[in-house]
Amino acid sequence: MFESLIRVYMKLYETKPDKNDFSNWEVFKTKEFLNGNDEIKTSFYLKSVDFNYNYEKQFCFIENYFSSLDTNDFKNKSILDLGCFTGGRLIRWVEKFKFQYGYGIDINPIFKTAGDYYIKEKKPELDGKIKLYTGVGEKLPFDDESVDFIFTFDVFEHVQNVEKTVKECKRILKKGGLLLAVFPQFFQPLESHLGFVSKMPSIHWFFNGQDIAKVYYKIIKERGPEAQWYNLDSPDLKKWEKLPSLNGITIKRFKNIINNNRLEVLYKGREPIFSDGRAAQRYLIFKILKILLYIPAQIPILNELFLSKINWLIRK
Repeated sequence: MFESLIRVYMKLYETKPDKNDFSNWEVFKTKEFLNGNDEIKTSFYLKSVDFNYNYEKQFCFIENYFSSLDTNDFKNKSILDLGCFTGGRLIRWVEKFKFQYGYGIDINPIFKTAGDYYIKEKKPELDGKIKLYTGVGEKLPFDDESVDFIFTFDVFEHVQNVEKTVKECKRILKKGGLLLAVFPQFFQPLESHLGFVSKMPSIHWFFNGQDIAKVYYKIIKERGPEAQWYNLDSPDLKKWEKLPSLNGITIKRFKNIINNNRLEVLYKGREPIFSDGRAAQRYLIFKILKILLYIPAQIPILNELFLSKINWLIRK
């Protein structure tokens, strides 16, 4: 019964991804990439990094989410992009802010391959200044107190263990070093990460995560072989998942983790949902909703629903 209701709800605003959208890592699962020759594969590498590099030129994450930071302080310092994807954002930062060293880490080795190839072919002057790694946030391959800044965008909601990841960030940060963390809390209605099938909001408010995952998997399966590049590996959630790839982190839980690790929060973003994205700037209705939801986004419990993202500047 519940699976039928979930299916009906999802299909009220059904969506499909674009194979040419290089913001999605799943492009590396398409048959065009997997069956392509070296020339095709390297073109995918370049397009992926280029997309993120150029997006960062238009919308600088650090400047937009942490506008109070003096970016002159970045010069000759080191930064880790935790969840760097193919490295385009990191490359732009090293160029723009004059970081002495830029490190990036992500879970899929293809991301490192793409980033390394891009630097070799298009940014050879940065060879030696940027180093990419394959690994997980719970076990970072860096020495104690070796990094000045850590930036992580839309990553903490995906790691298997947030507490271990925060402890690792604290371990590798130098004394006084800063963690710049931006990610959506689990109950944010627009961030269920089911956008390859549906953009209906708040589905996880009403239905069990395992049931949602099964319906999501089945809908993509029904779309045929051409759609399987973006399907889940399995309809069954892993032990740590509350939804596919999401660990269920809340504002309250993250606050407790930060406090337990004796880290100092210097800044907390206060923007409500409908603050991000082009639609928020373009349509009057979203501007009105942003105003109406500002106060609920500041109230405990309600902020779990209406805050745009957890956007915290944290000092060791």
